[in-house]
Amino acid sequence: MPDPKGNLVTPVGIDALGNVYALLVDDDGRLQVSAGDAEAHEPTVFNVTMAAAGTQYAQALPAGTKKFTAKCRTYVPVQICFTTGETDTLYLTIPPGQTYWEDRLLDAALTLYFECAIAAQVLEIVAWS
Repeated sequence: MPDPKGNLVTPVGIDALGNVYALLVDDDGRLQVSAGDAEAHEPTVFNVTMAAAGTQYAQALPAGTKKFTAKCRTYVPVQICFTTGETDTLYLTIPPGQTYWEDRLLDAALTLYFECAIAAQVLEIVAWS
């Protein structure tokens, strides 16, 4: 199968998420392994202010998101989940000073839901599509 640049590629496998891996020869004649559709090139940055403590906020990620990262700008924990109304019951905690990420998503259309126990915090999110 040809890649977008027209190089000849040879599929070598498909992972559990359906990403096709292929061997290809790049323009310089070097053998490369491509992750096909799993590659992400366009970053979108969101800085979401959580003005009120203990209040759920949401951020929709762009259609086609393949990976994202999220972290609090300051050194405080943030509760994050993928279902509205669950930030107090079924959530993951992003520990102070740490980053949460998901990658190898299949062109996901996701909304992140999050809250913080301390007012006026900013969640920094980078979504790659």
